Amino acid sequence: MPWRPKISWSGATHAHPTHLVVQRTLAELCEKTSDFAGAAEAWEAVATLSGVPEHQLDANHRASVIWLDHVKDVVRGRATLETAAQVDVRHHDVFTRLQGLYVAGGEREALASLLEARIATVRDPDERIELENHPRPNVG
Repeated sequence: MPWRPKISWSGATHAHPTHLVVQRTLAELCEKTSDFAGAAEAWEAVATLSGVPEHQLDANHRASVIWLDHVKDVVRGRATLETAAQVDVRHHDVFTRLQGLYVAGGEREALASLLEARIATVRDPDERIELENHPRPNVG
């Protein structure tokens, strides 16, 4: 019965809600069984529980992709993208997705802050010039 392992892992998360491996395994299992909301929540838990910035970035990014692409929850997707961007705004997909959400929402201040944060992290002169001189998306 394919649902039994999920029930078992779900019980494990109740018994050990702060156990990183349990949450990560639950996230992967939920994804495989198309429980996308459960997967996104478990990835958020992984991000919260991890003390490693790279793991926090990856888990928040994975949660945001699931919230946006599968669950279609823009509010939760945006929140996890913003959390990921606080860890590393240089992550291409995080930056691109957040930029797209801000443009779609006509959020000029949020977009300006995102672009400023991204430009501040760039050390390569050519990339910096490209970002500073790239035509800005038409917002509102």
